[in-house]
Amino acid sequence: MNLVKAEQFLARAIDFVNAAQTICETNSQGHLPSACLLLGTAMELLAKKQLLERGLNPKILKIKPYGHDLQALWKEHTSMYAEAVLINEEIRLSGDQPDSFNFAVHFDALAYGYGNESDFSLRYHNGQRSFADPFIIGKITERIAIRERMRRQEPR
Repeated sequence: MNLVKAEQFLARAIDFVNAAQTICETNSQGHLPSACLLLGTAMELLAKKQLLERGLNPKILKIKPYGHDLQALWKEHTSMYAEAVLINEEIRLSGDQPDSFNFAVHFDALAYGYGNESDFSLRYHNGQRSFADPFIIGKITERIAIRERMRRQEPR
């Protein structure tokens, strides 16, 4: 049961990443908060996918210490943050992002706007004025999703 839900979470995460990338490409009005919200949701689902695969009950994932807390989900409960830092460095070395891009700053901005600490500012537009760069965060999240799909297909 948990593995089926984990598969569903991965599929939805990939959908959210693709939607965020589409929004970034069109530069439509309000694209920054909308793309960040979609990426935050994808990041939450990717972390929860891993936790489901470890056997956690899906109902537990809805409440603290999990919930919508990207900081906890990516840094404390999974190793996704560390993986993202490595992917960010790969992208930087390939020349596909400016040297000035600081993943930690952008991750923190996205996690803050996505979570309870900001009263879910990305969802409810509660005055957040600084946003993560959804284009680069999207590239990182997409690569994590691809790796998650590959891990799923590896023989166990």
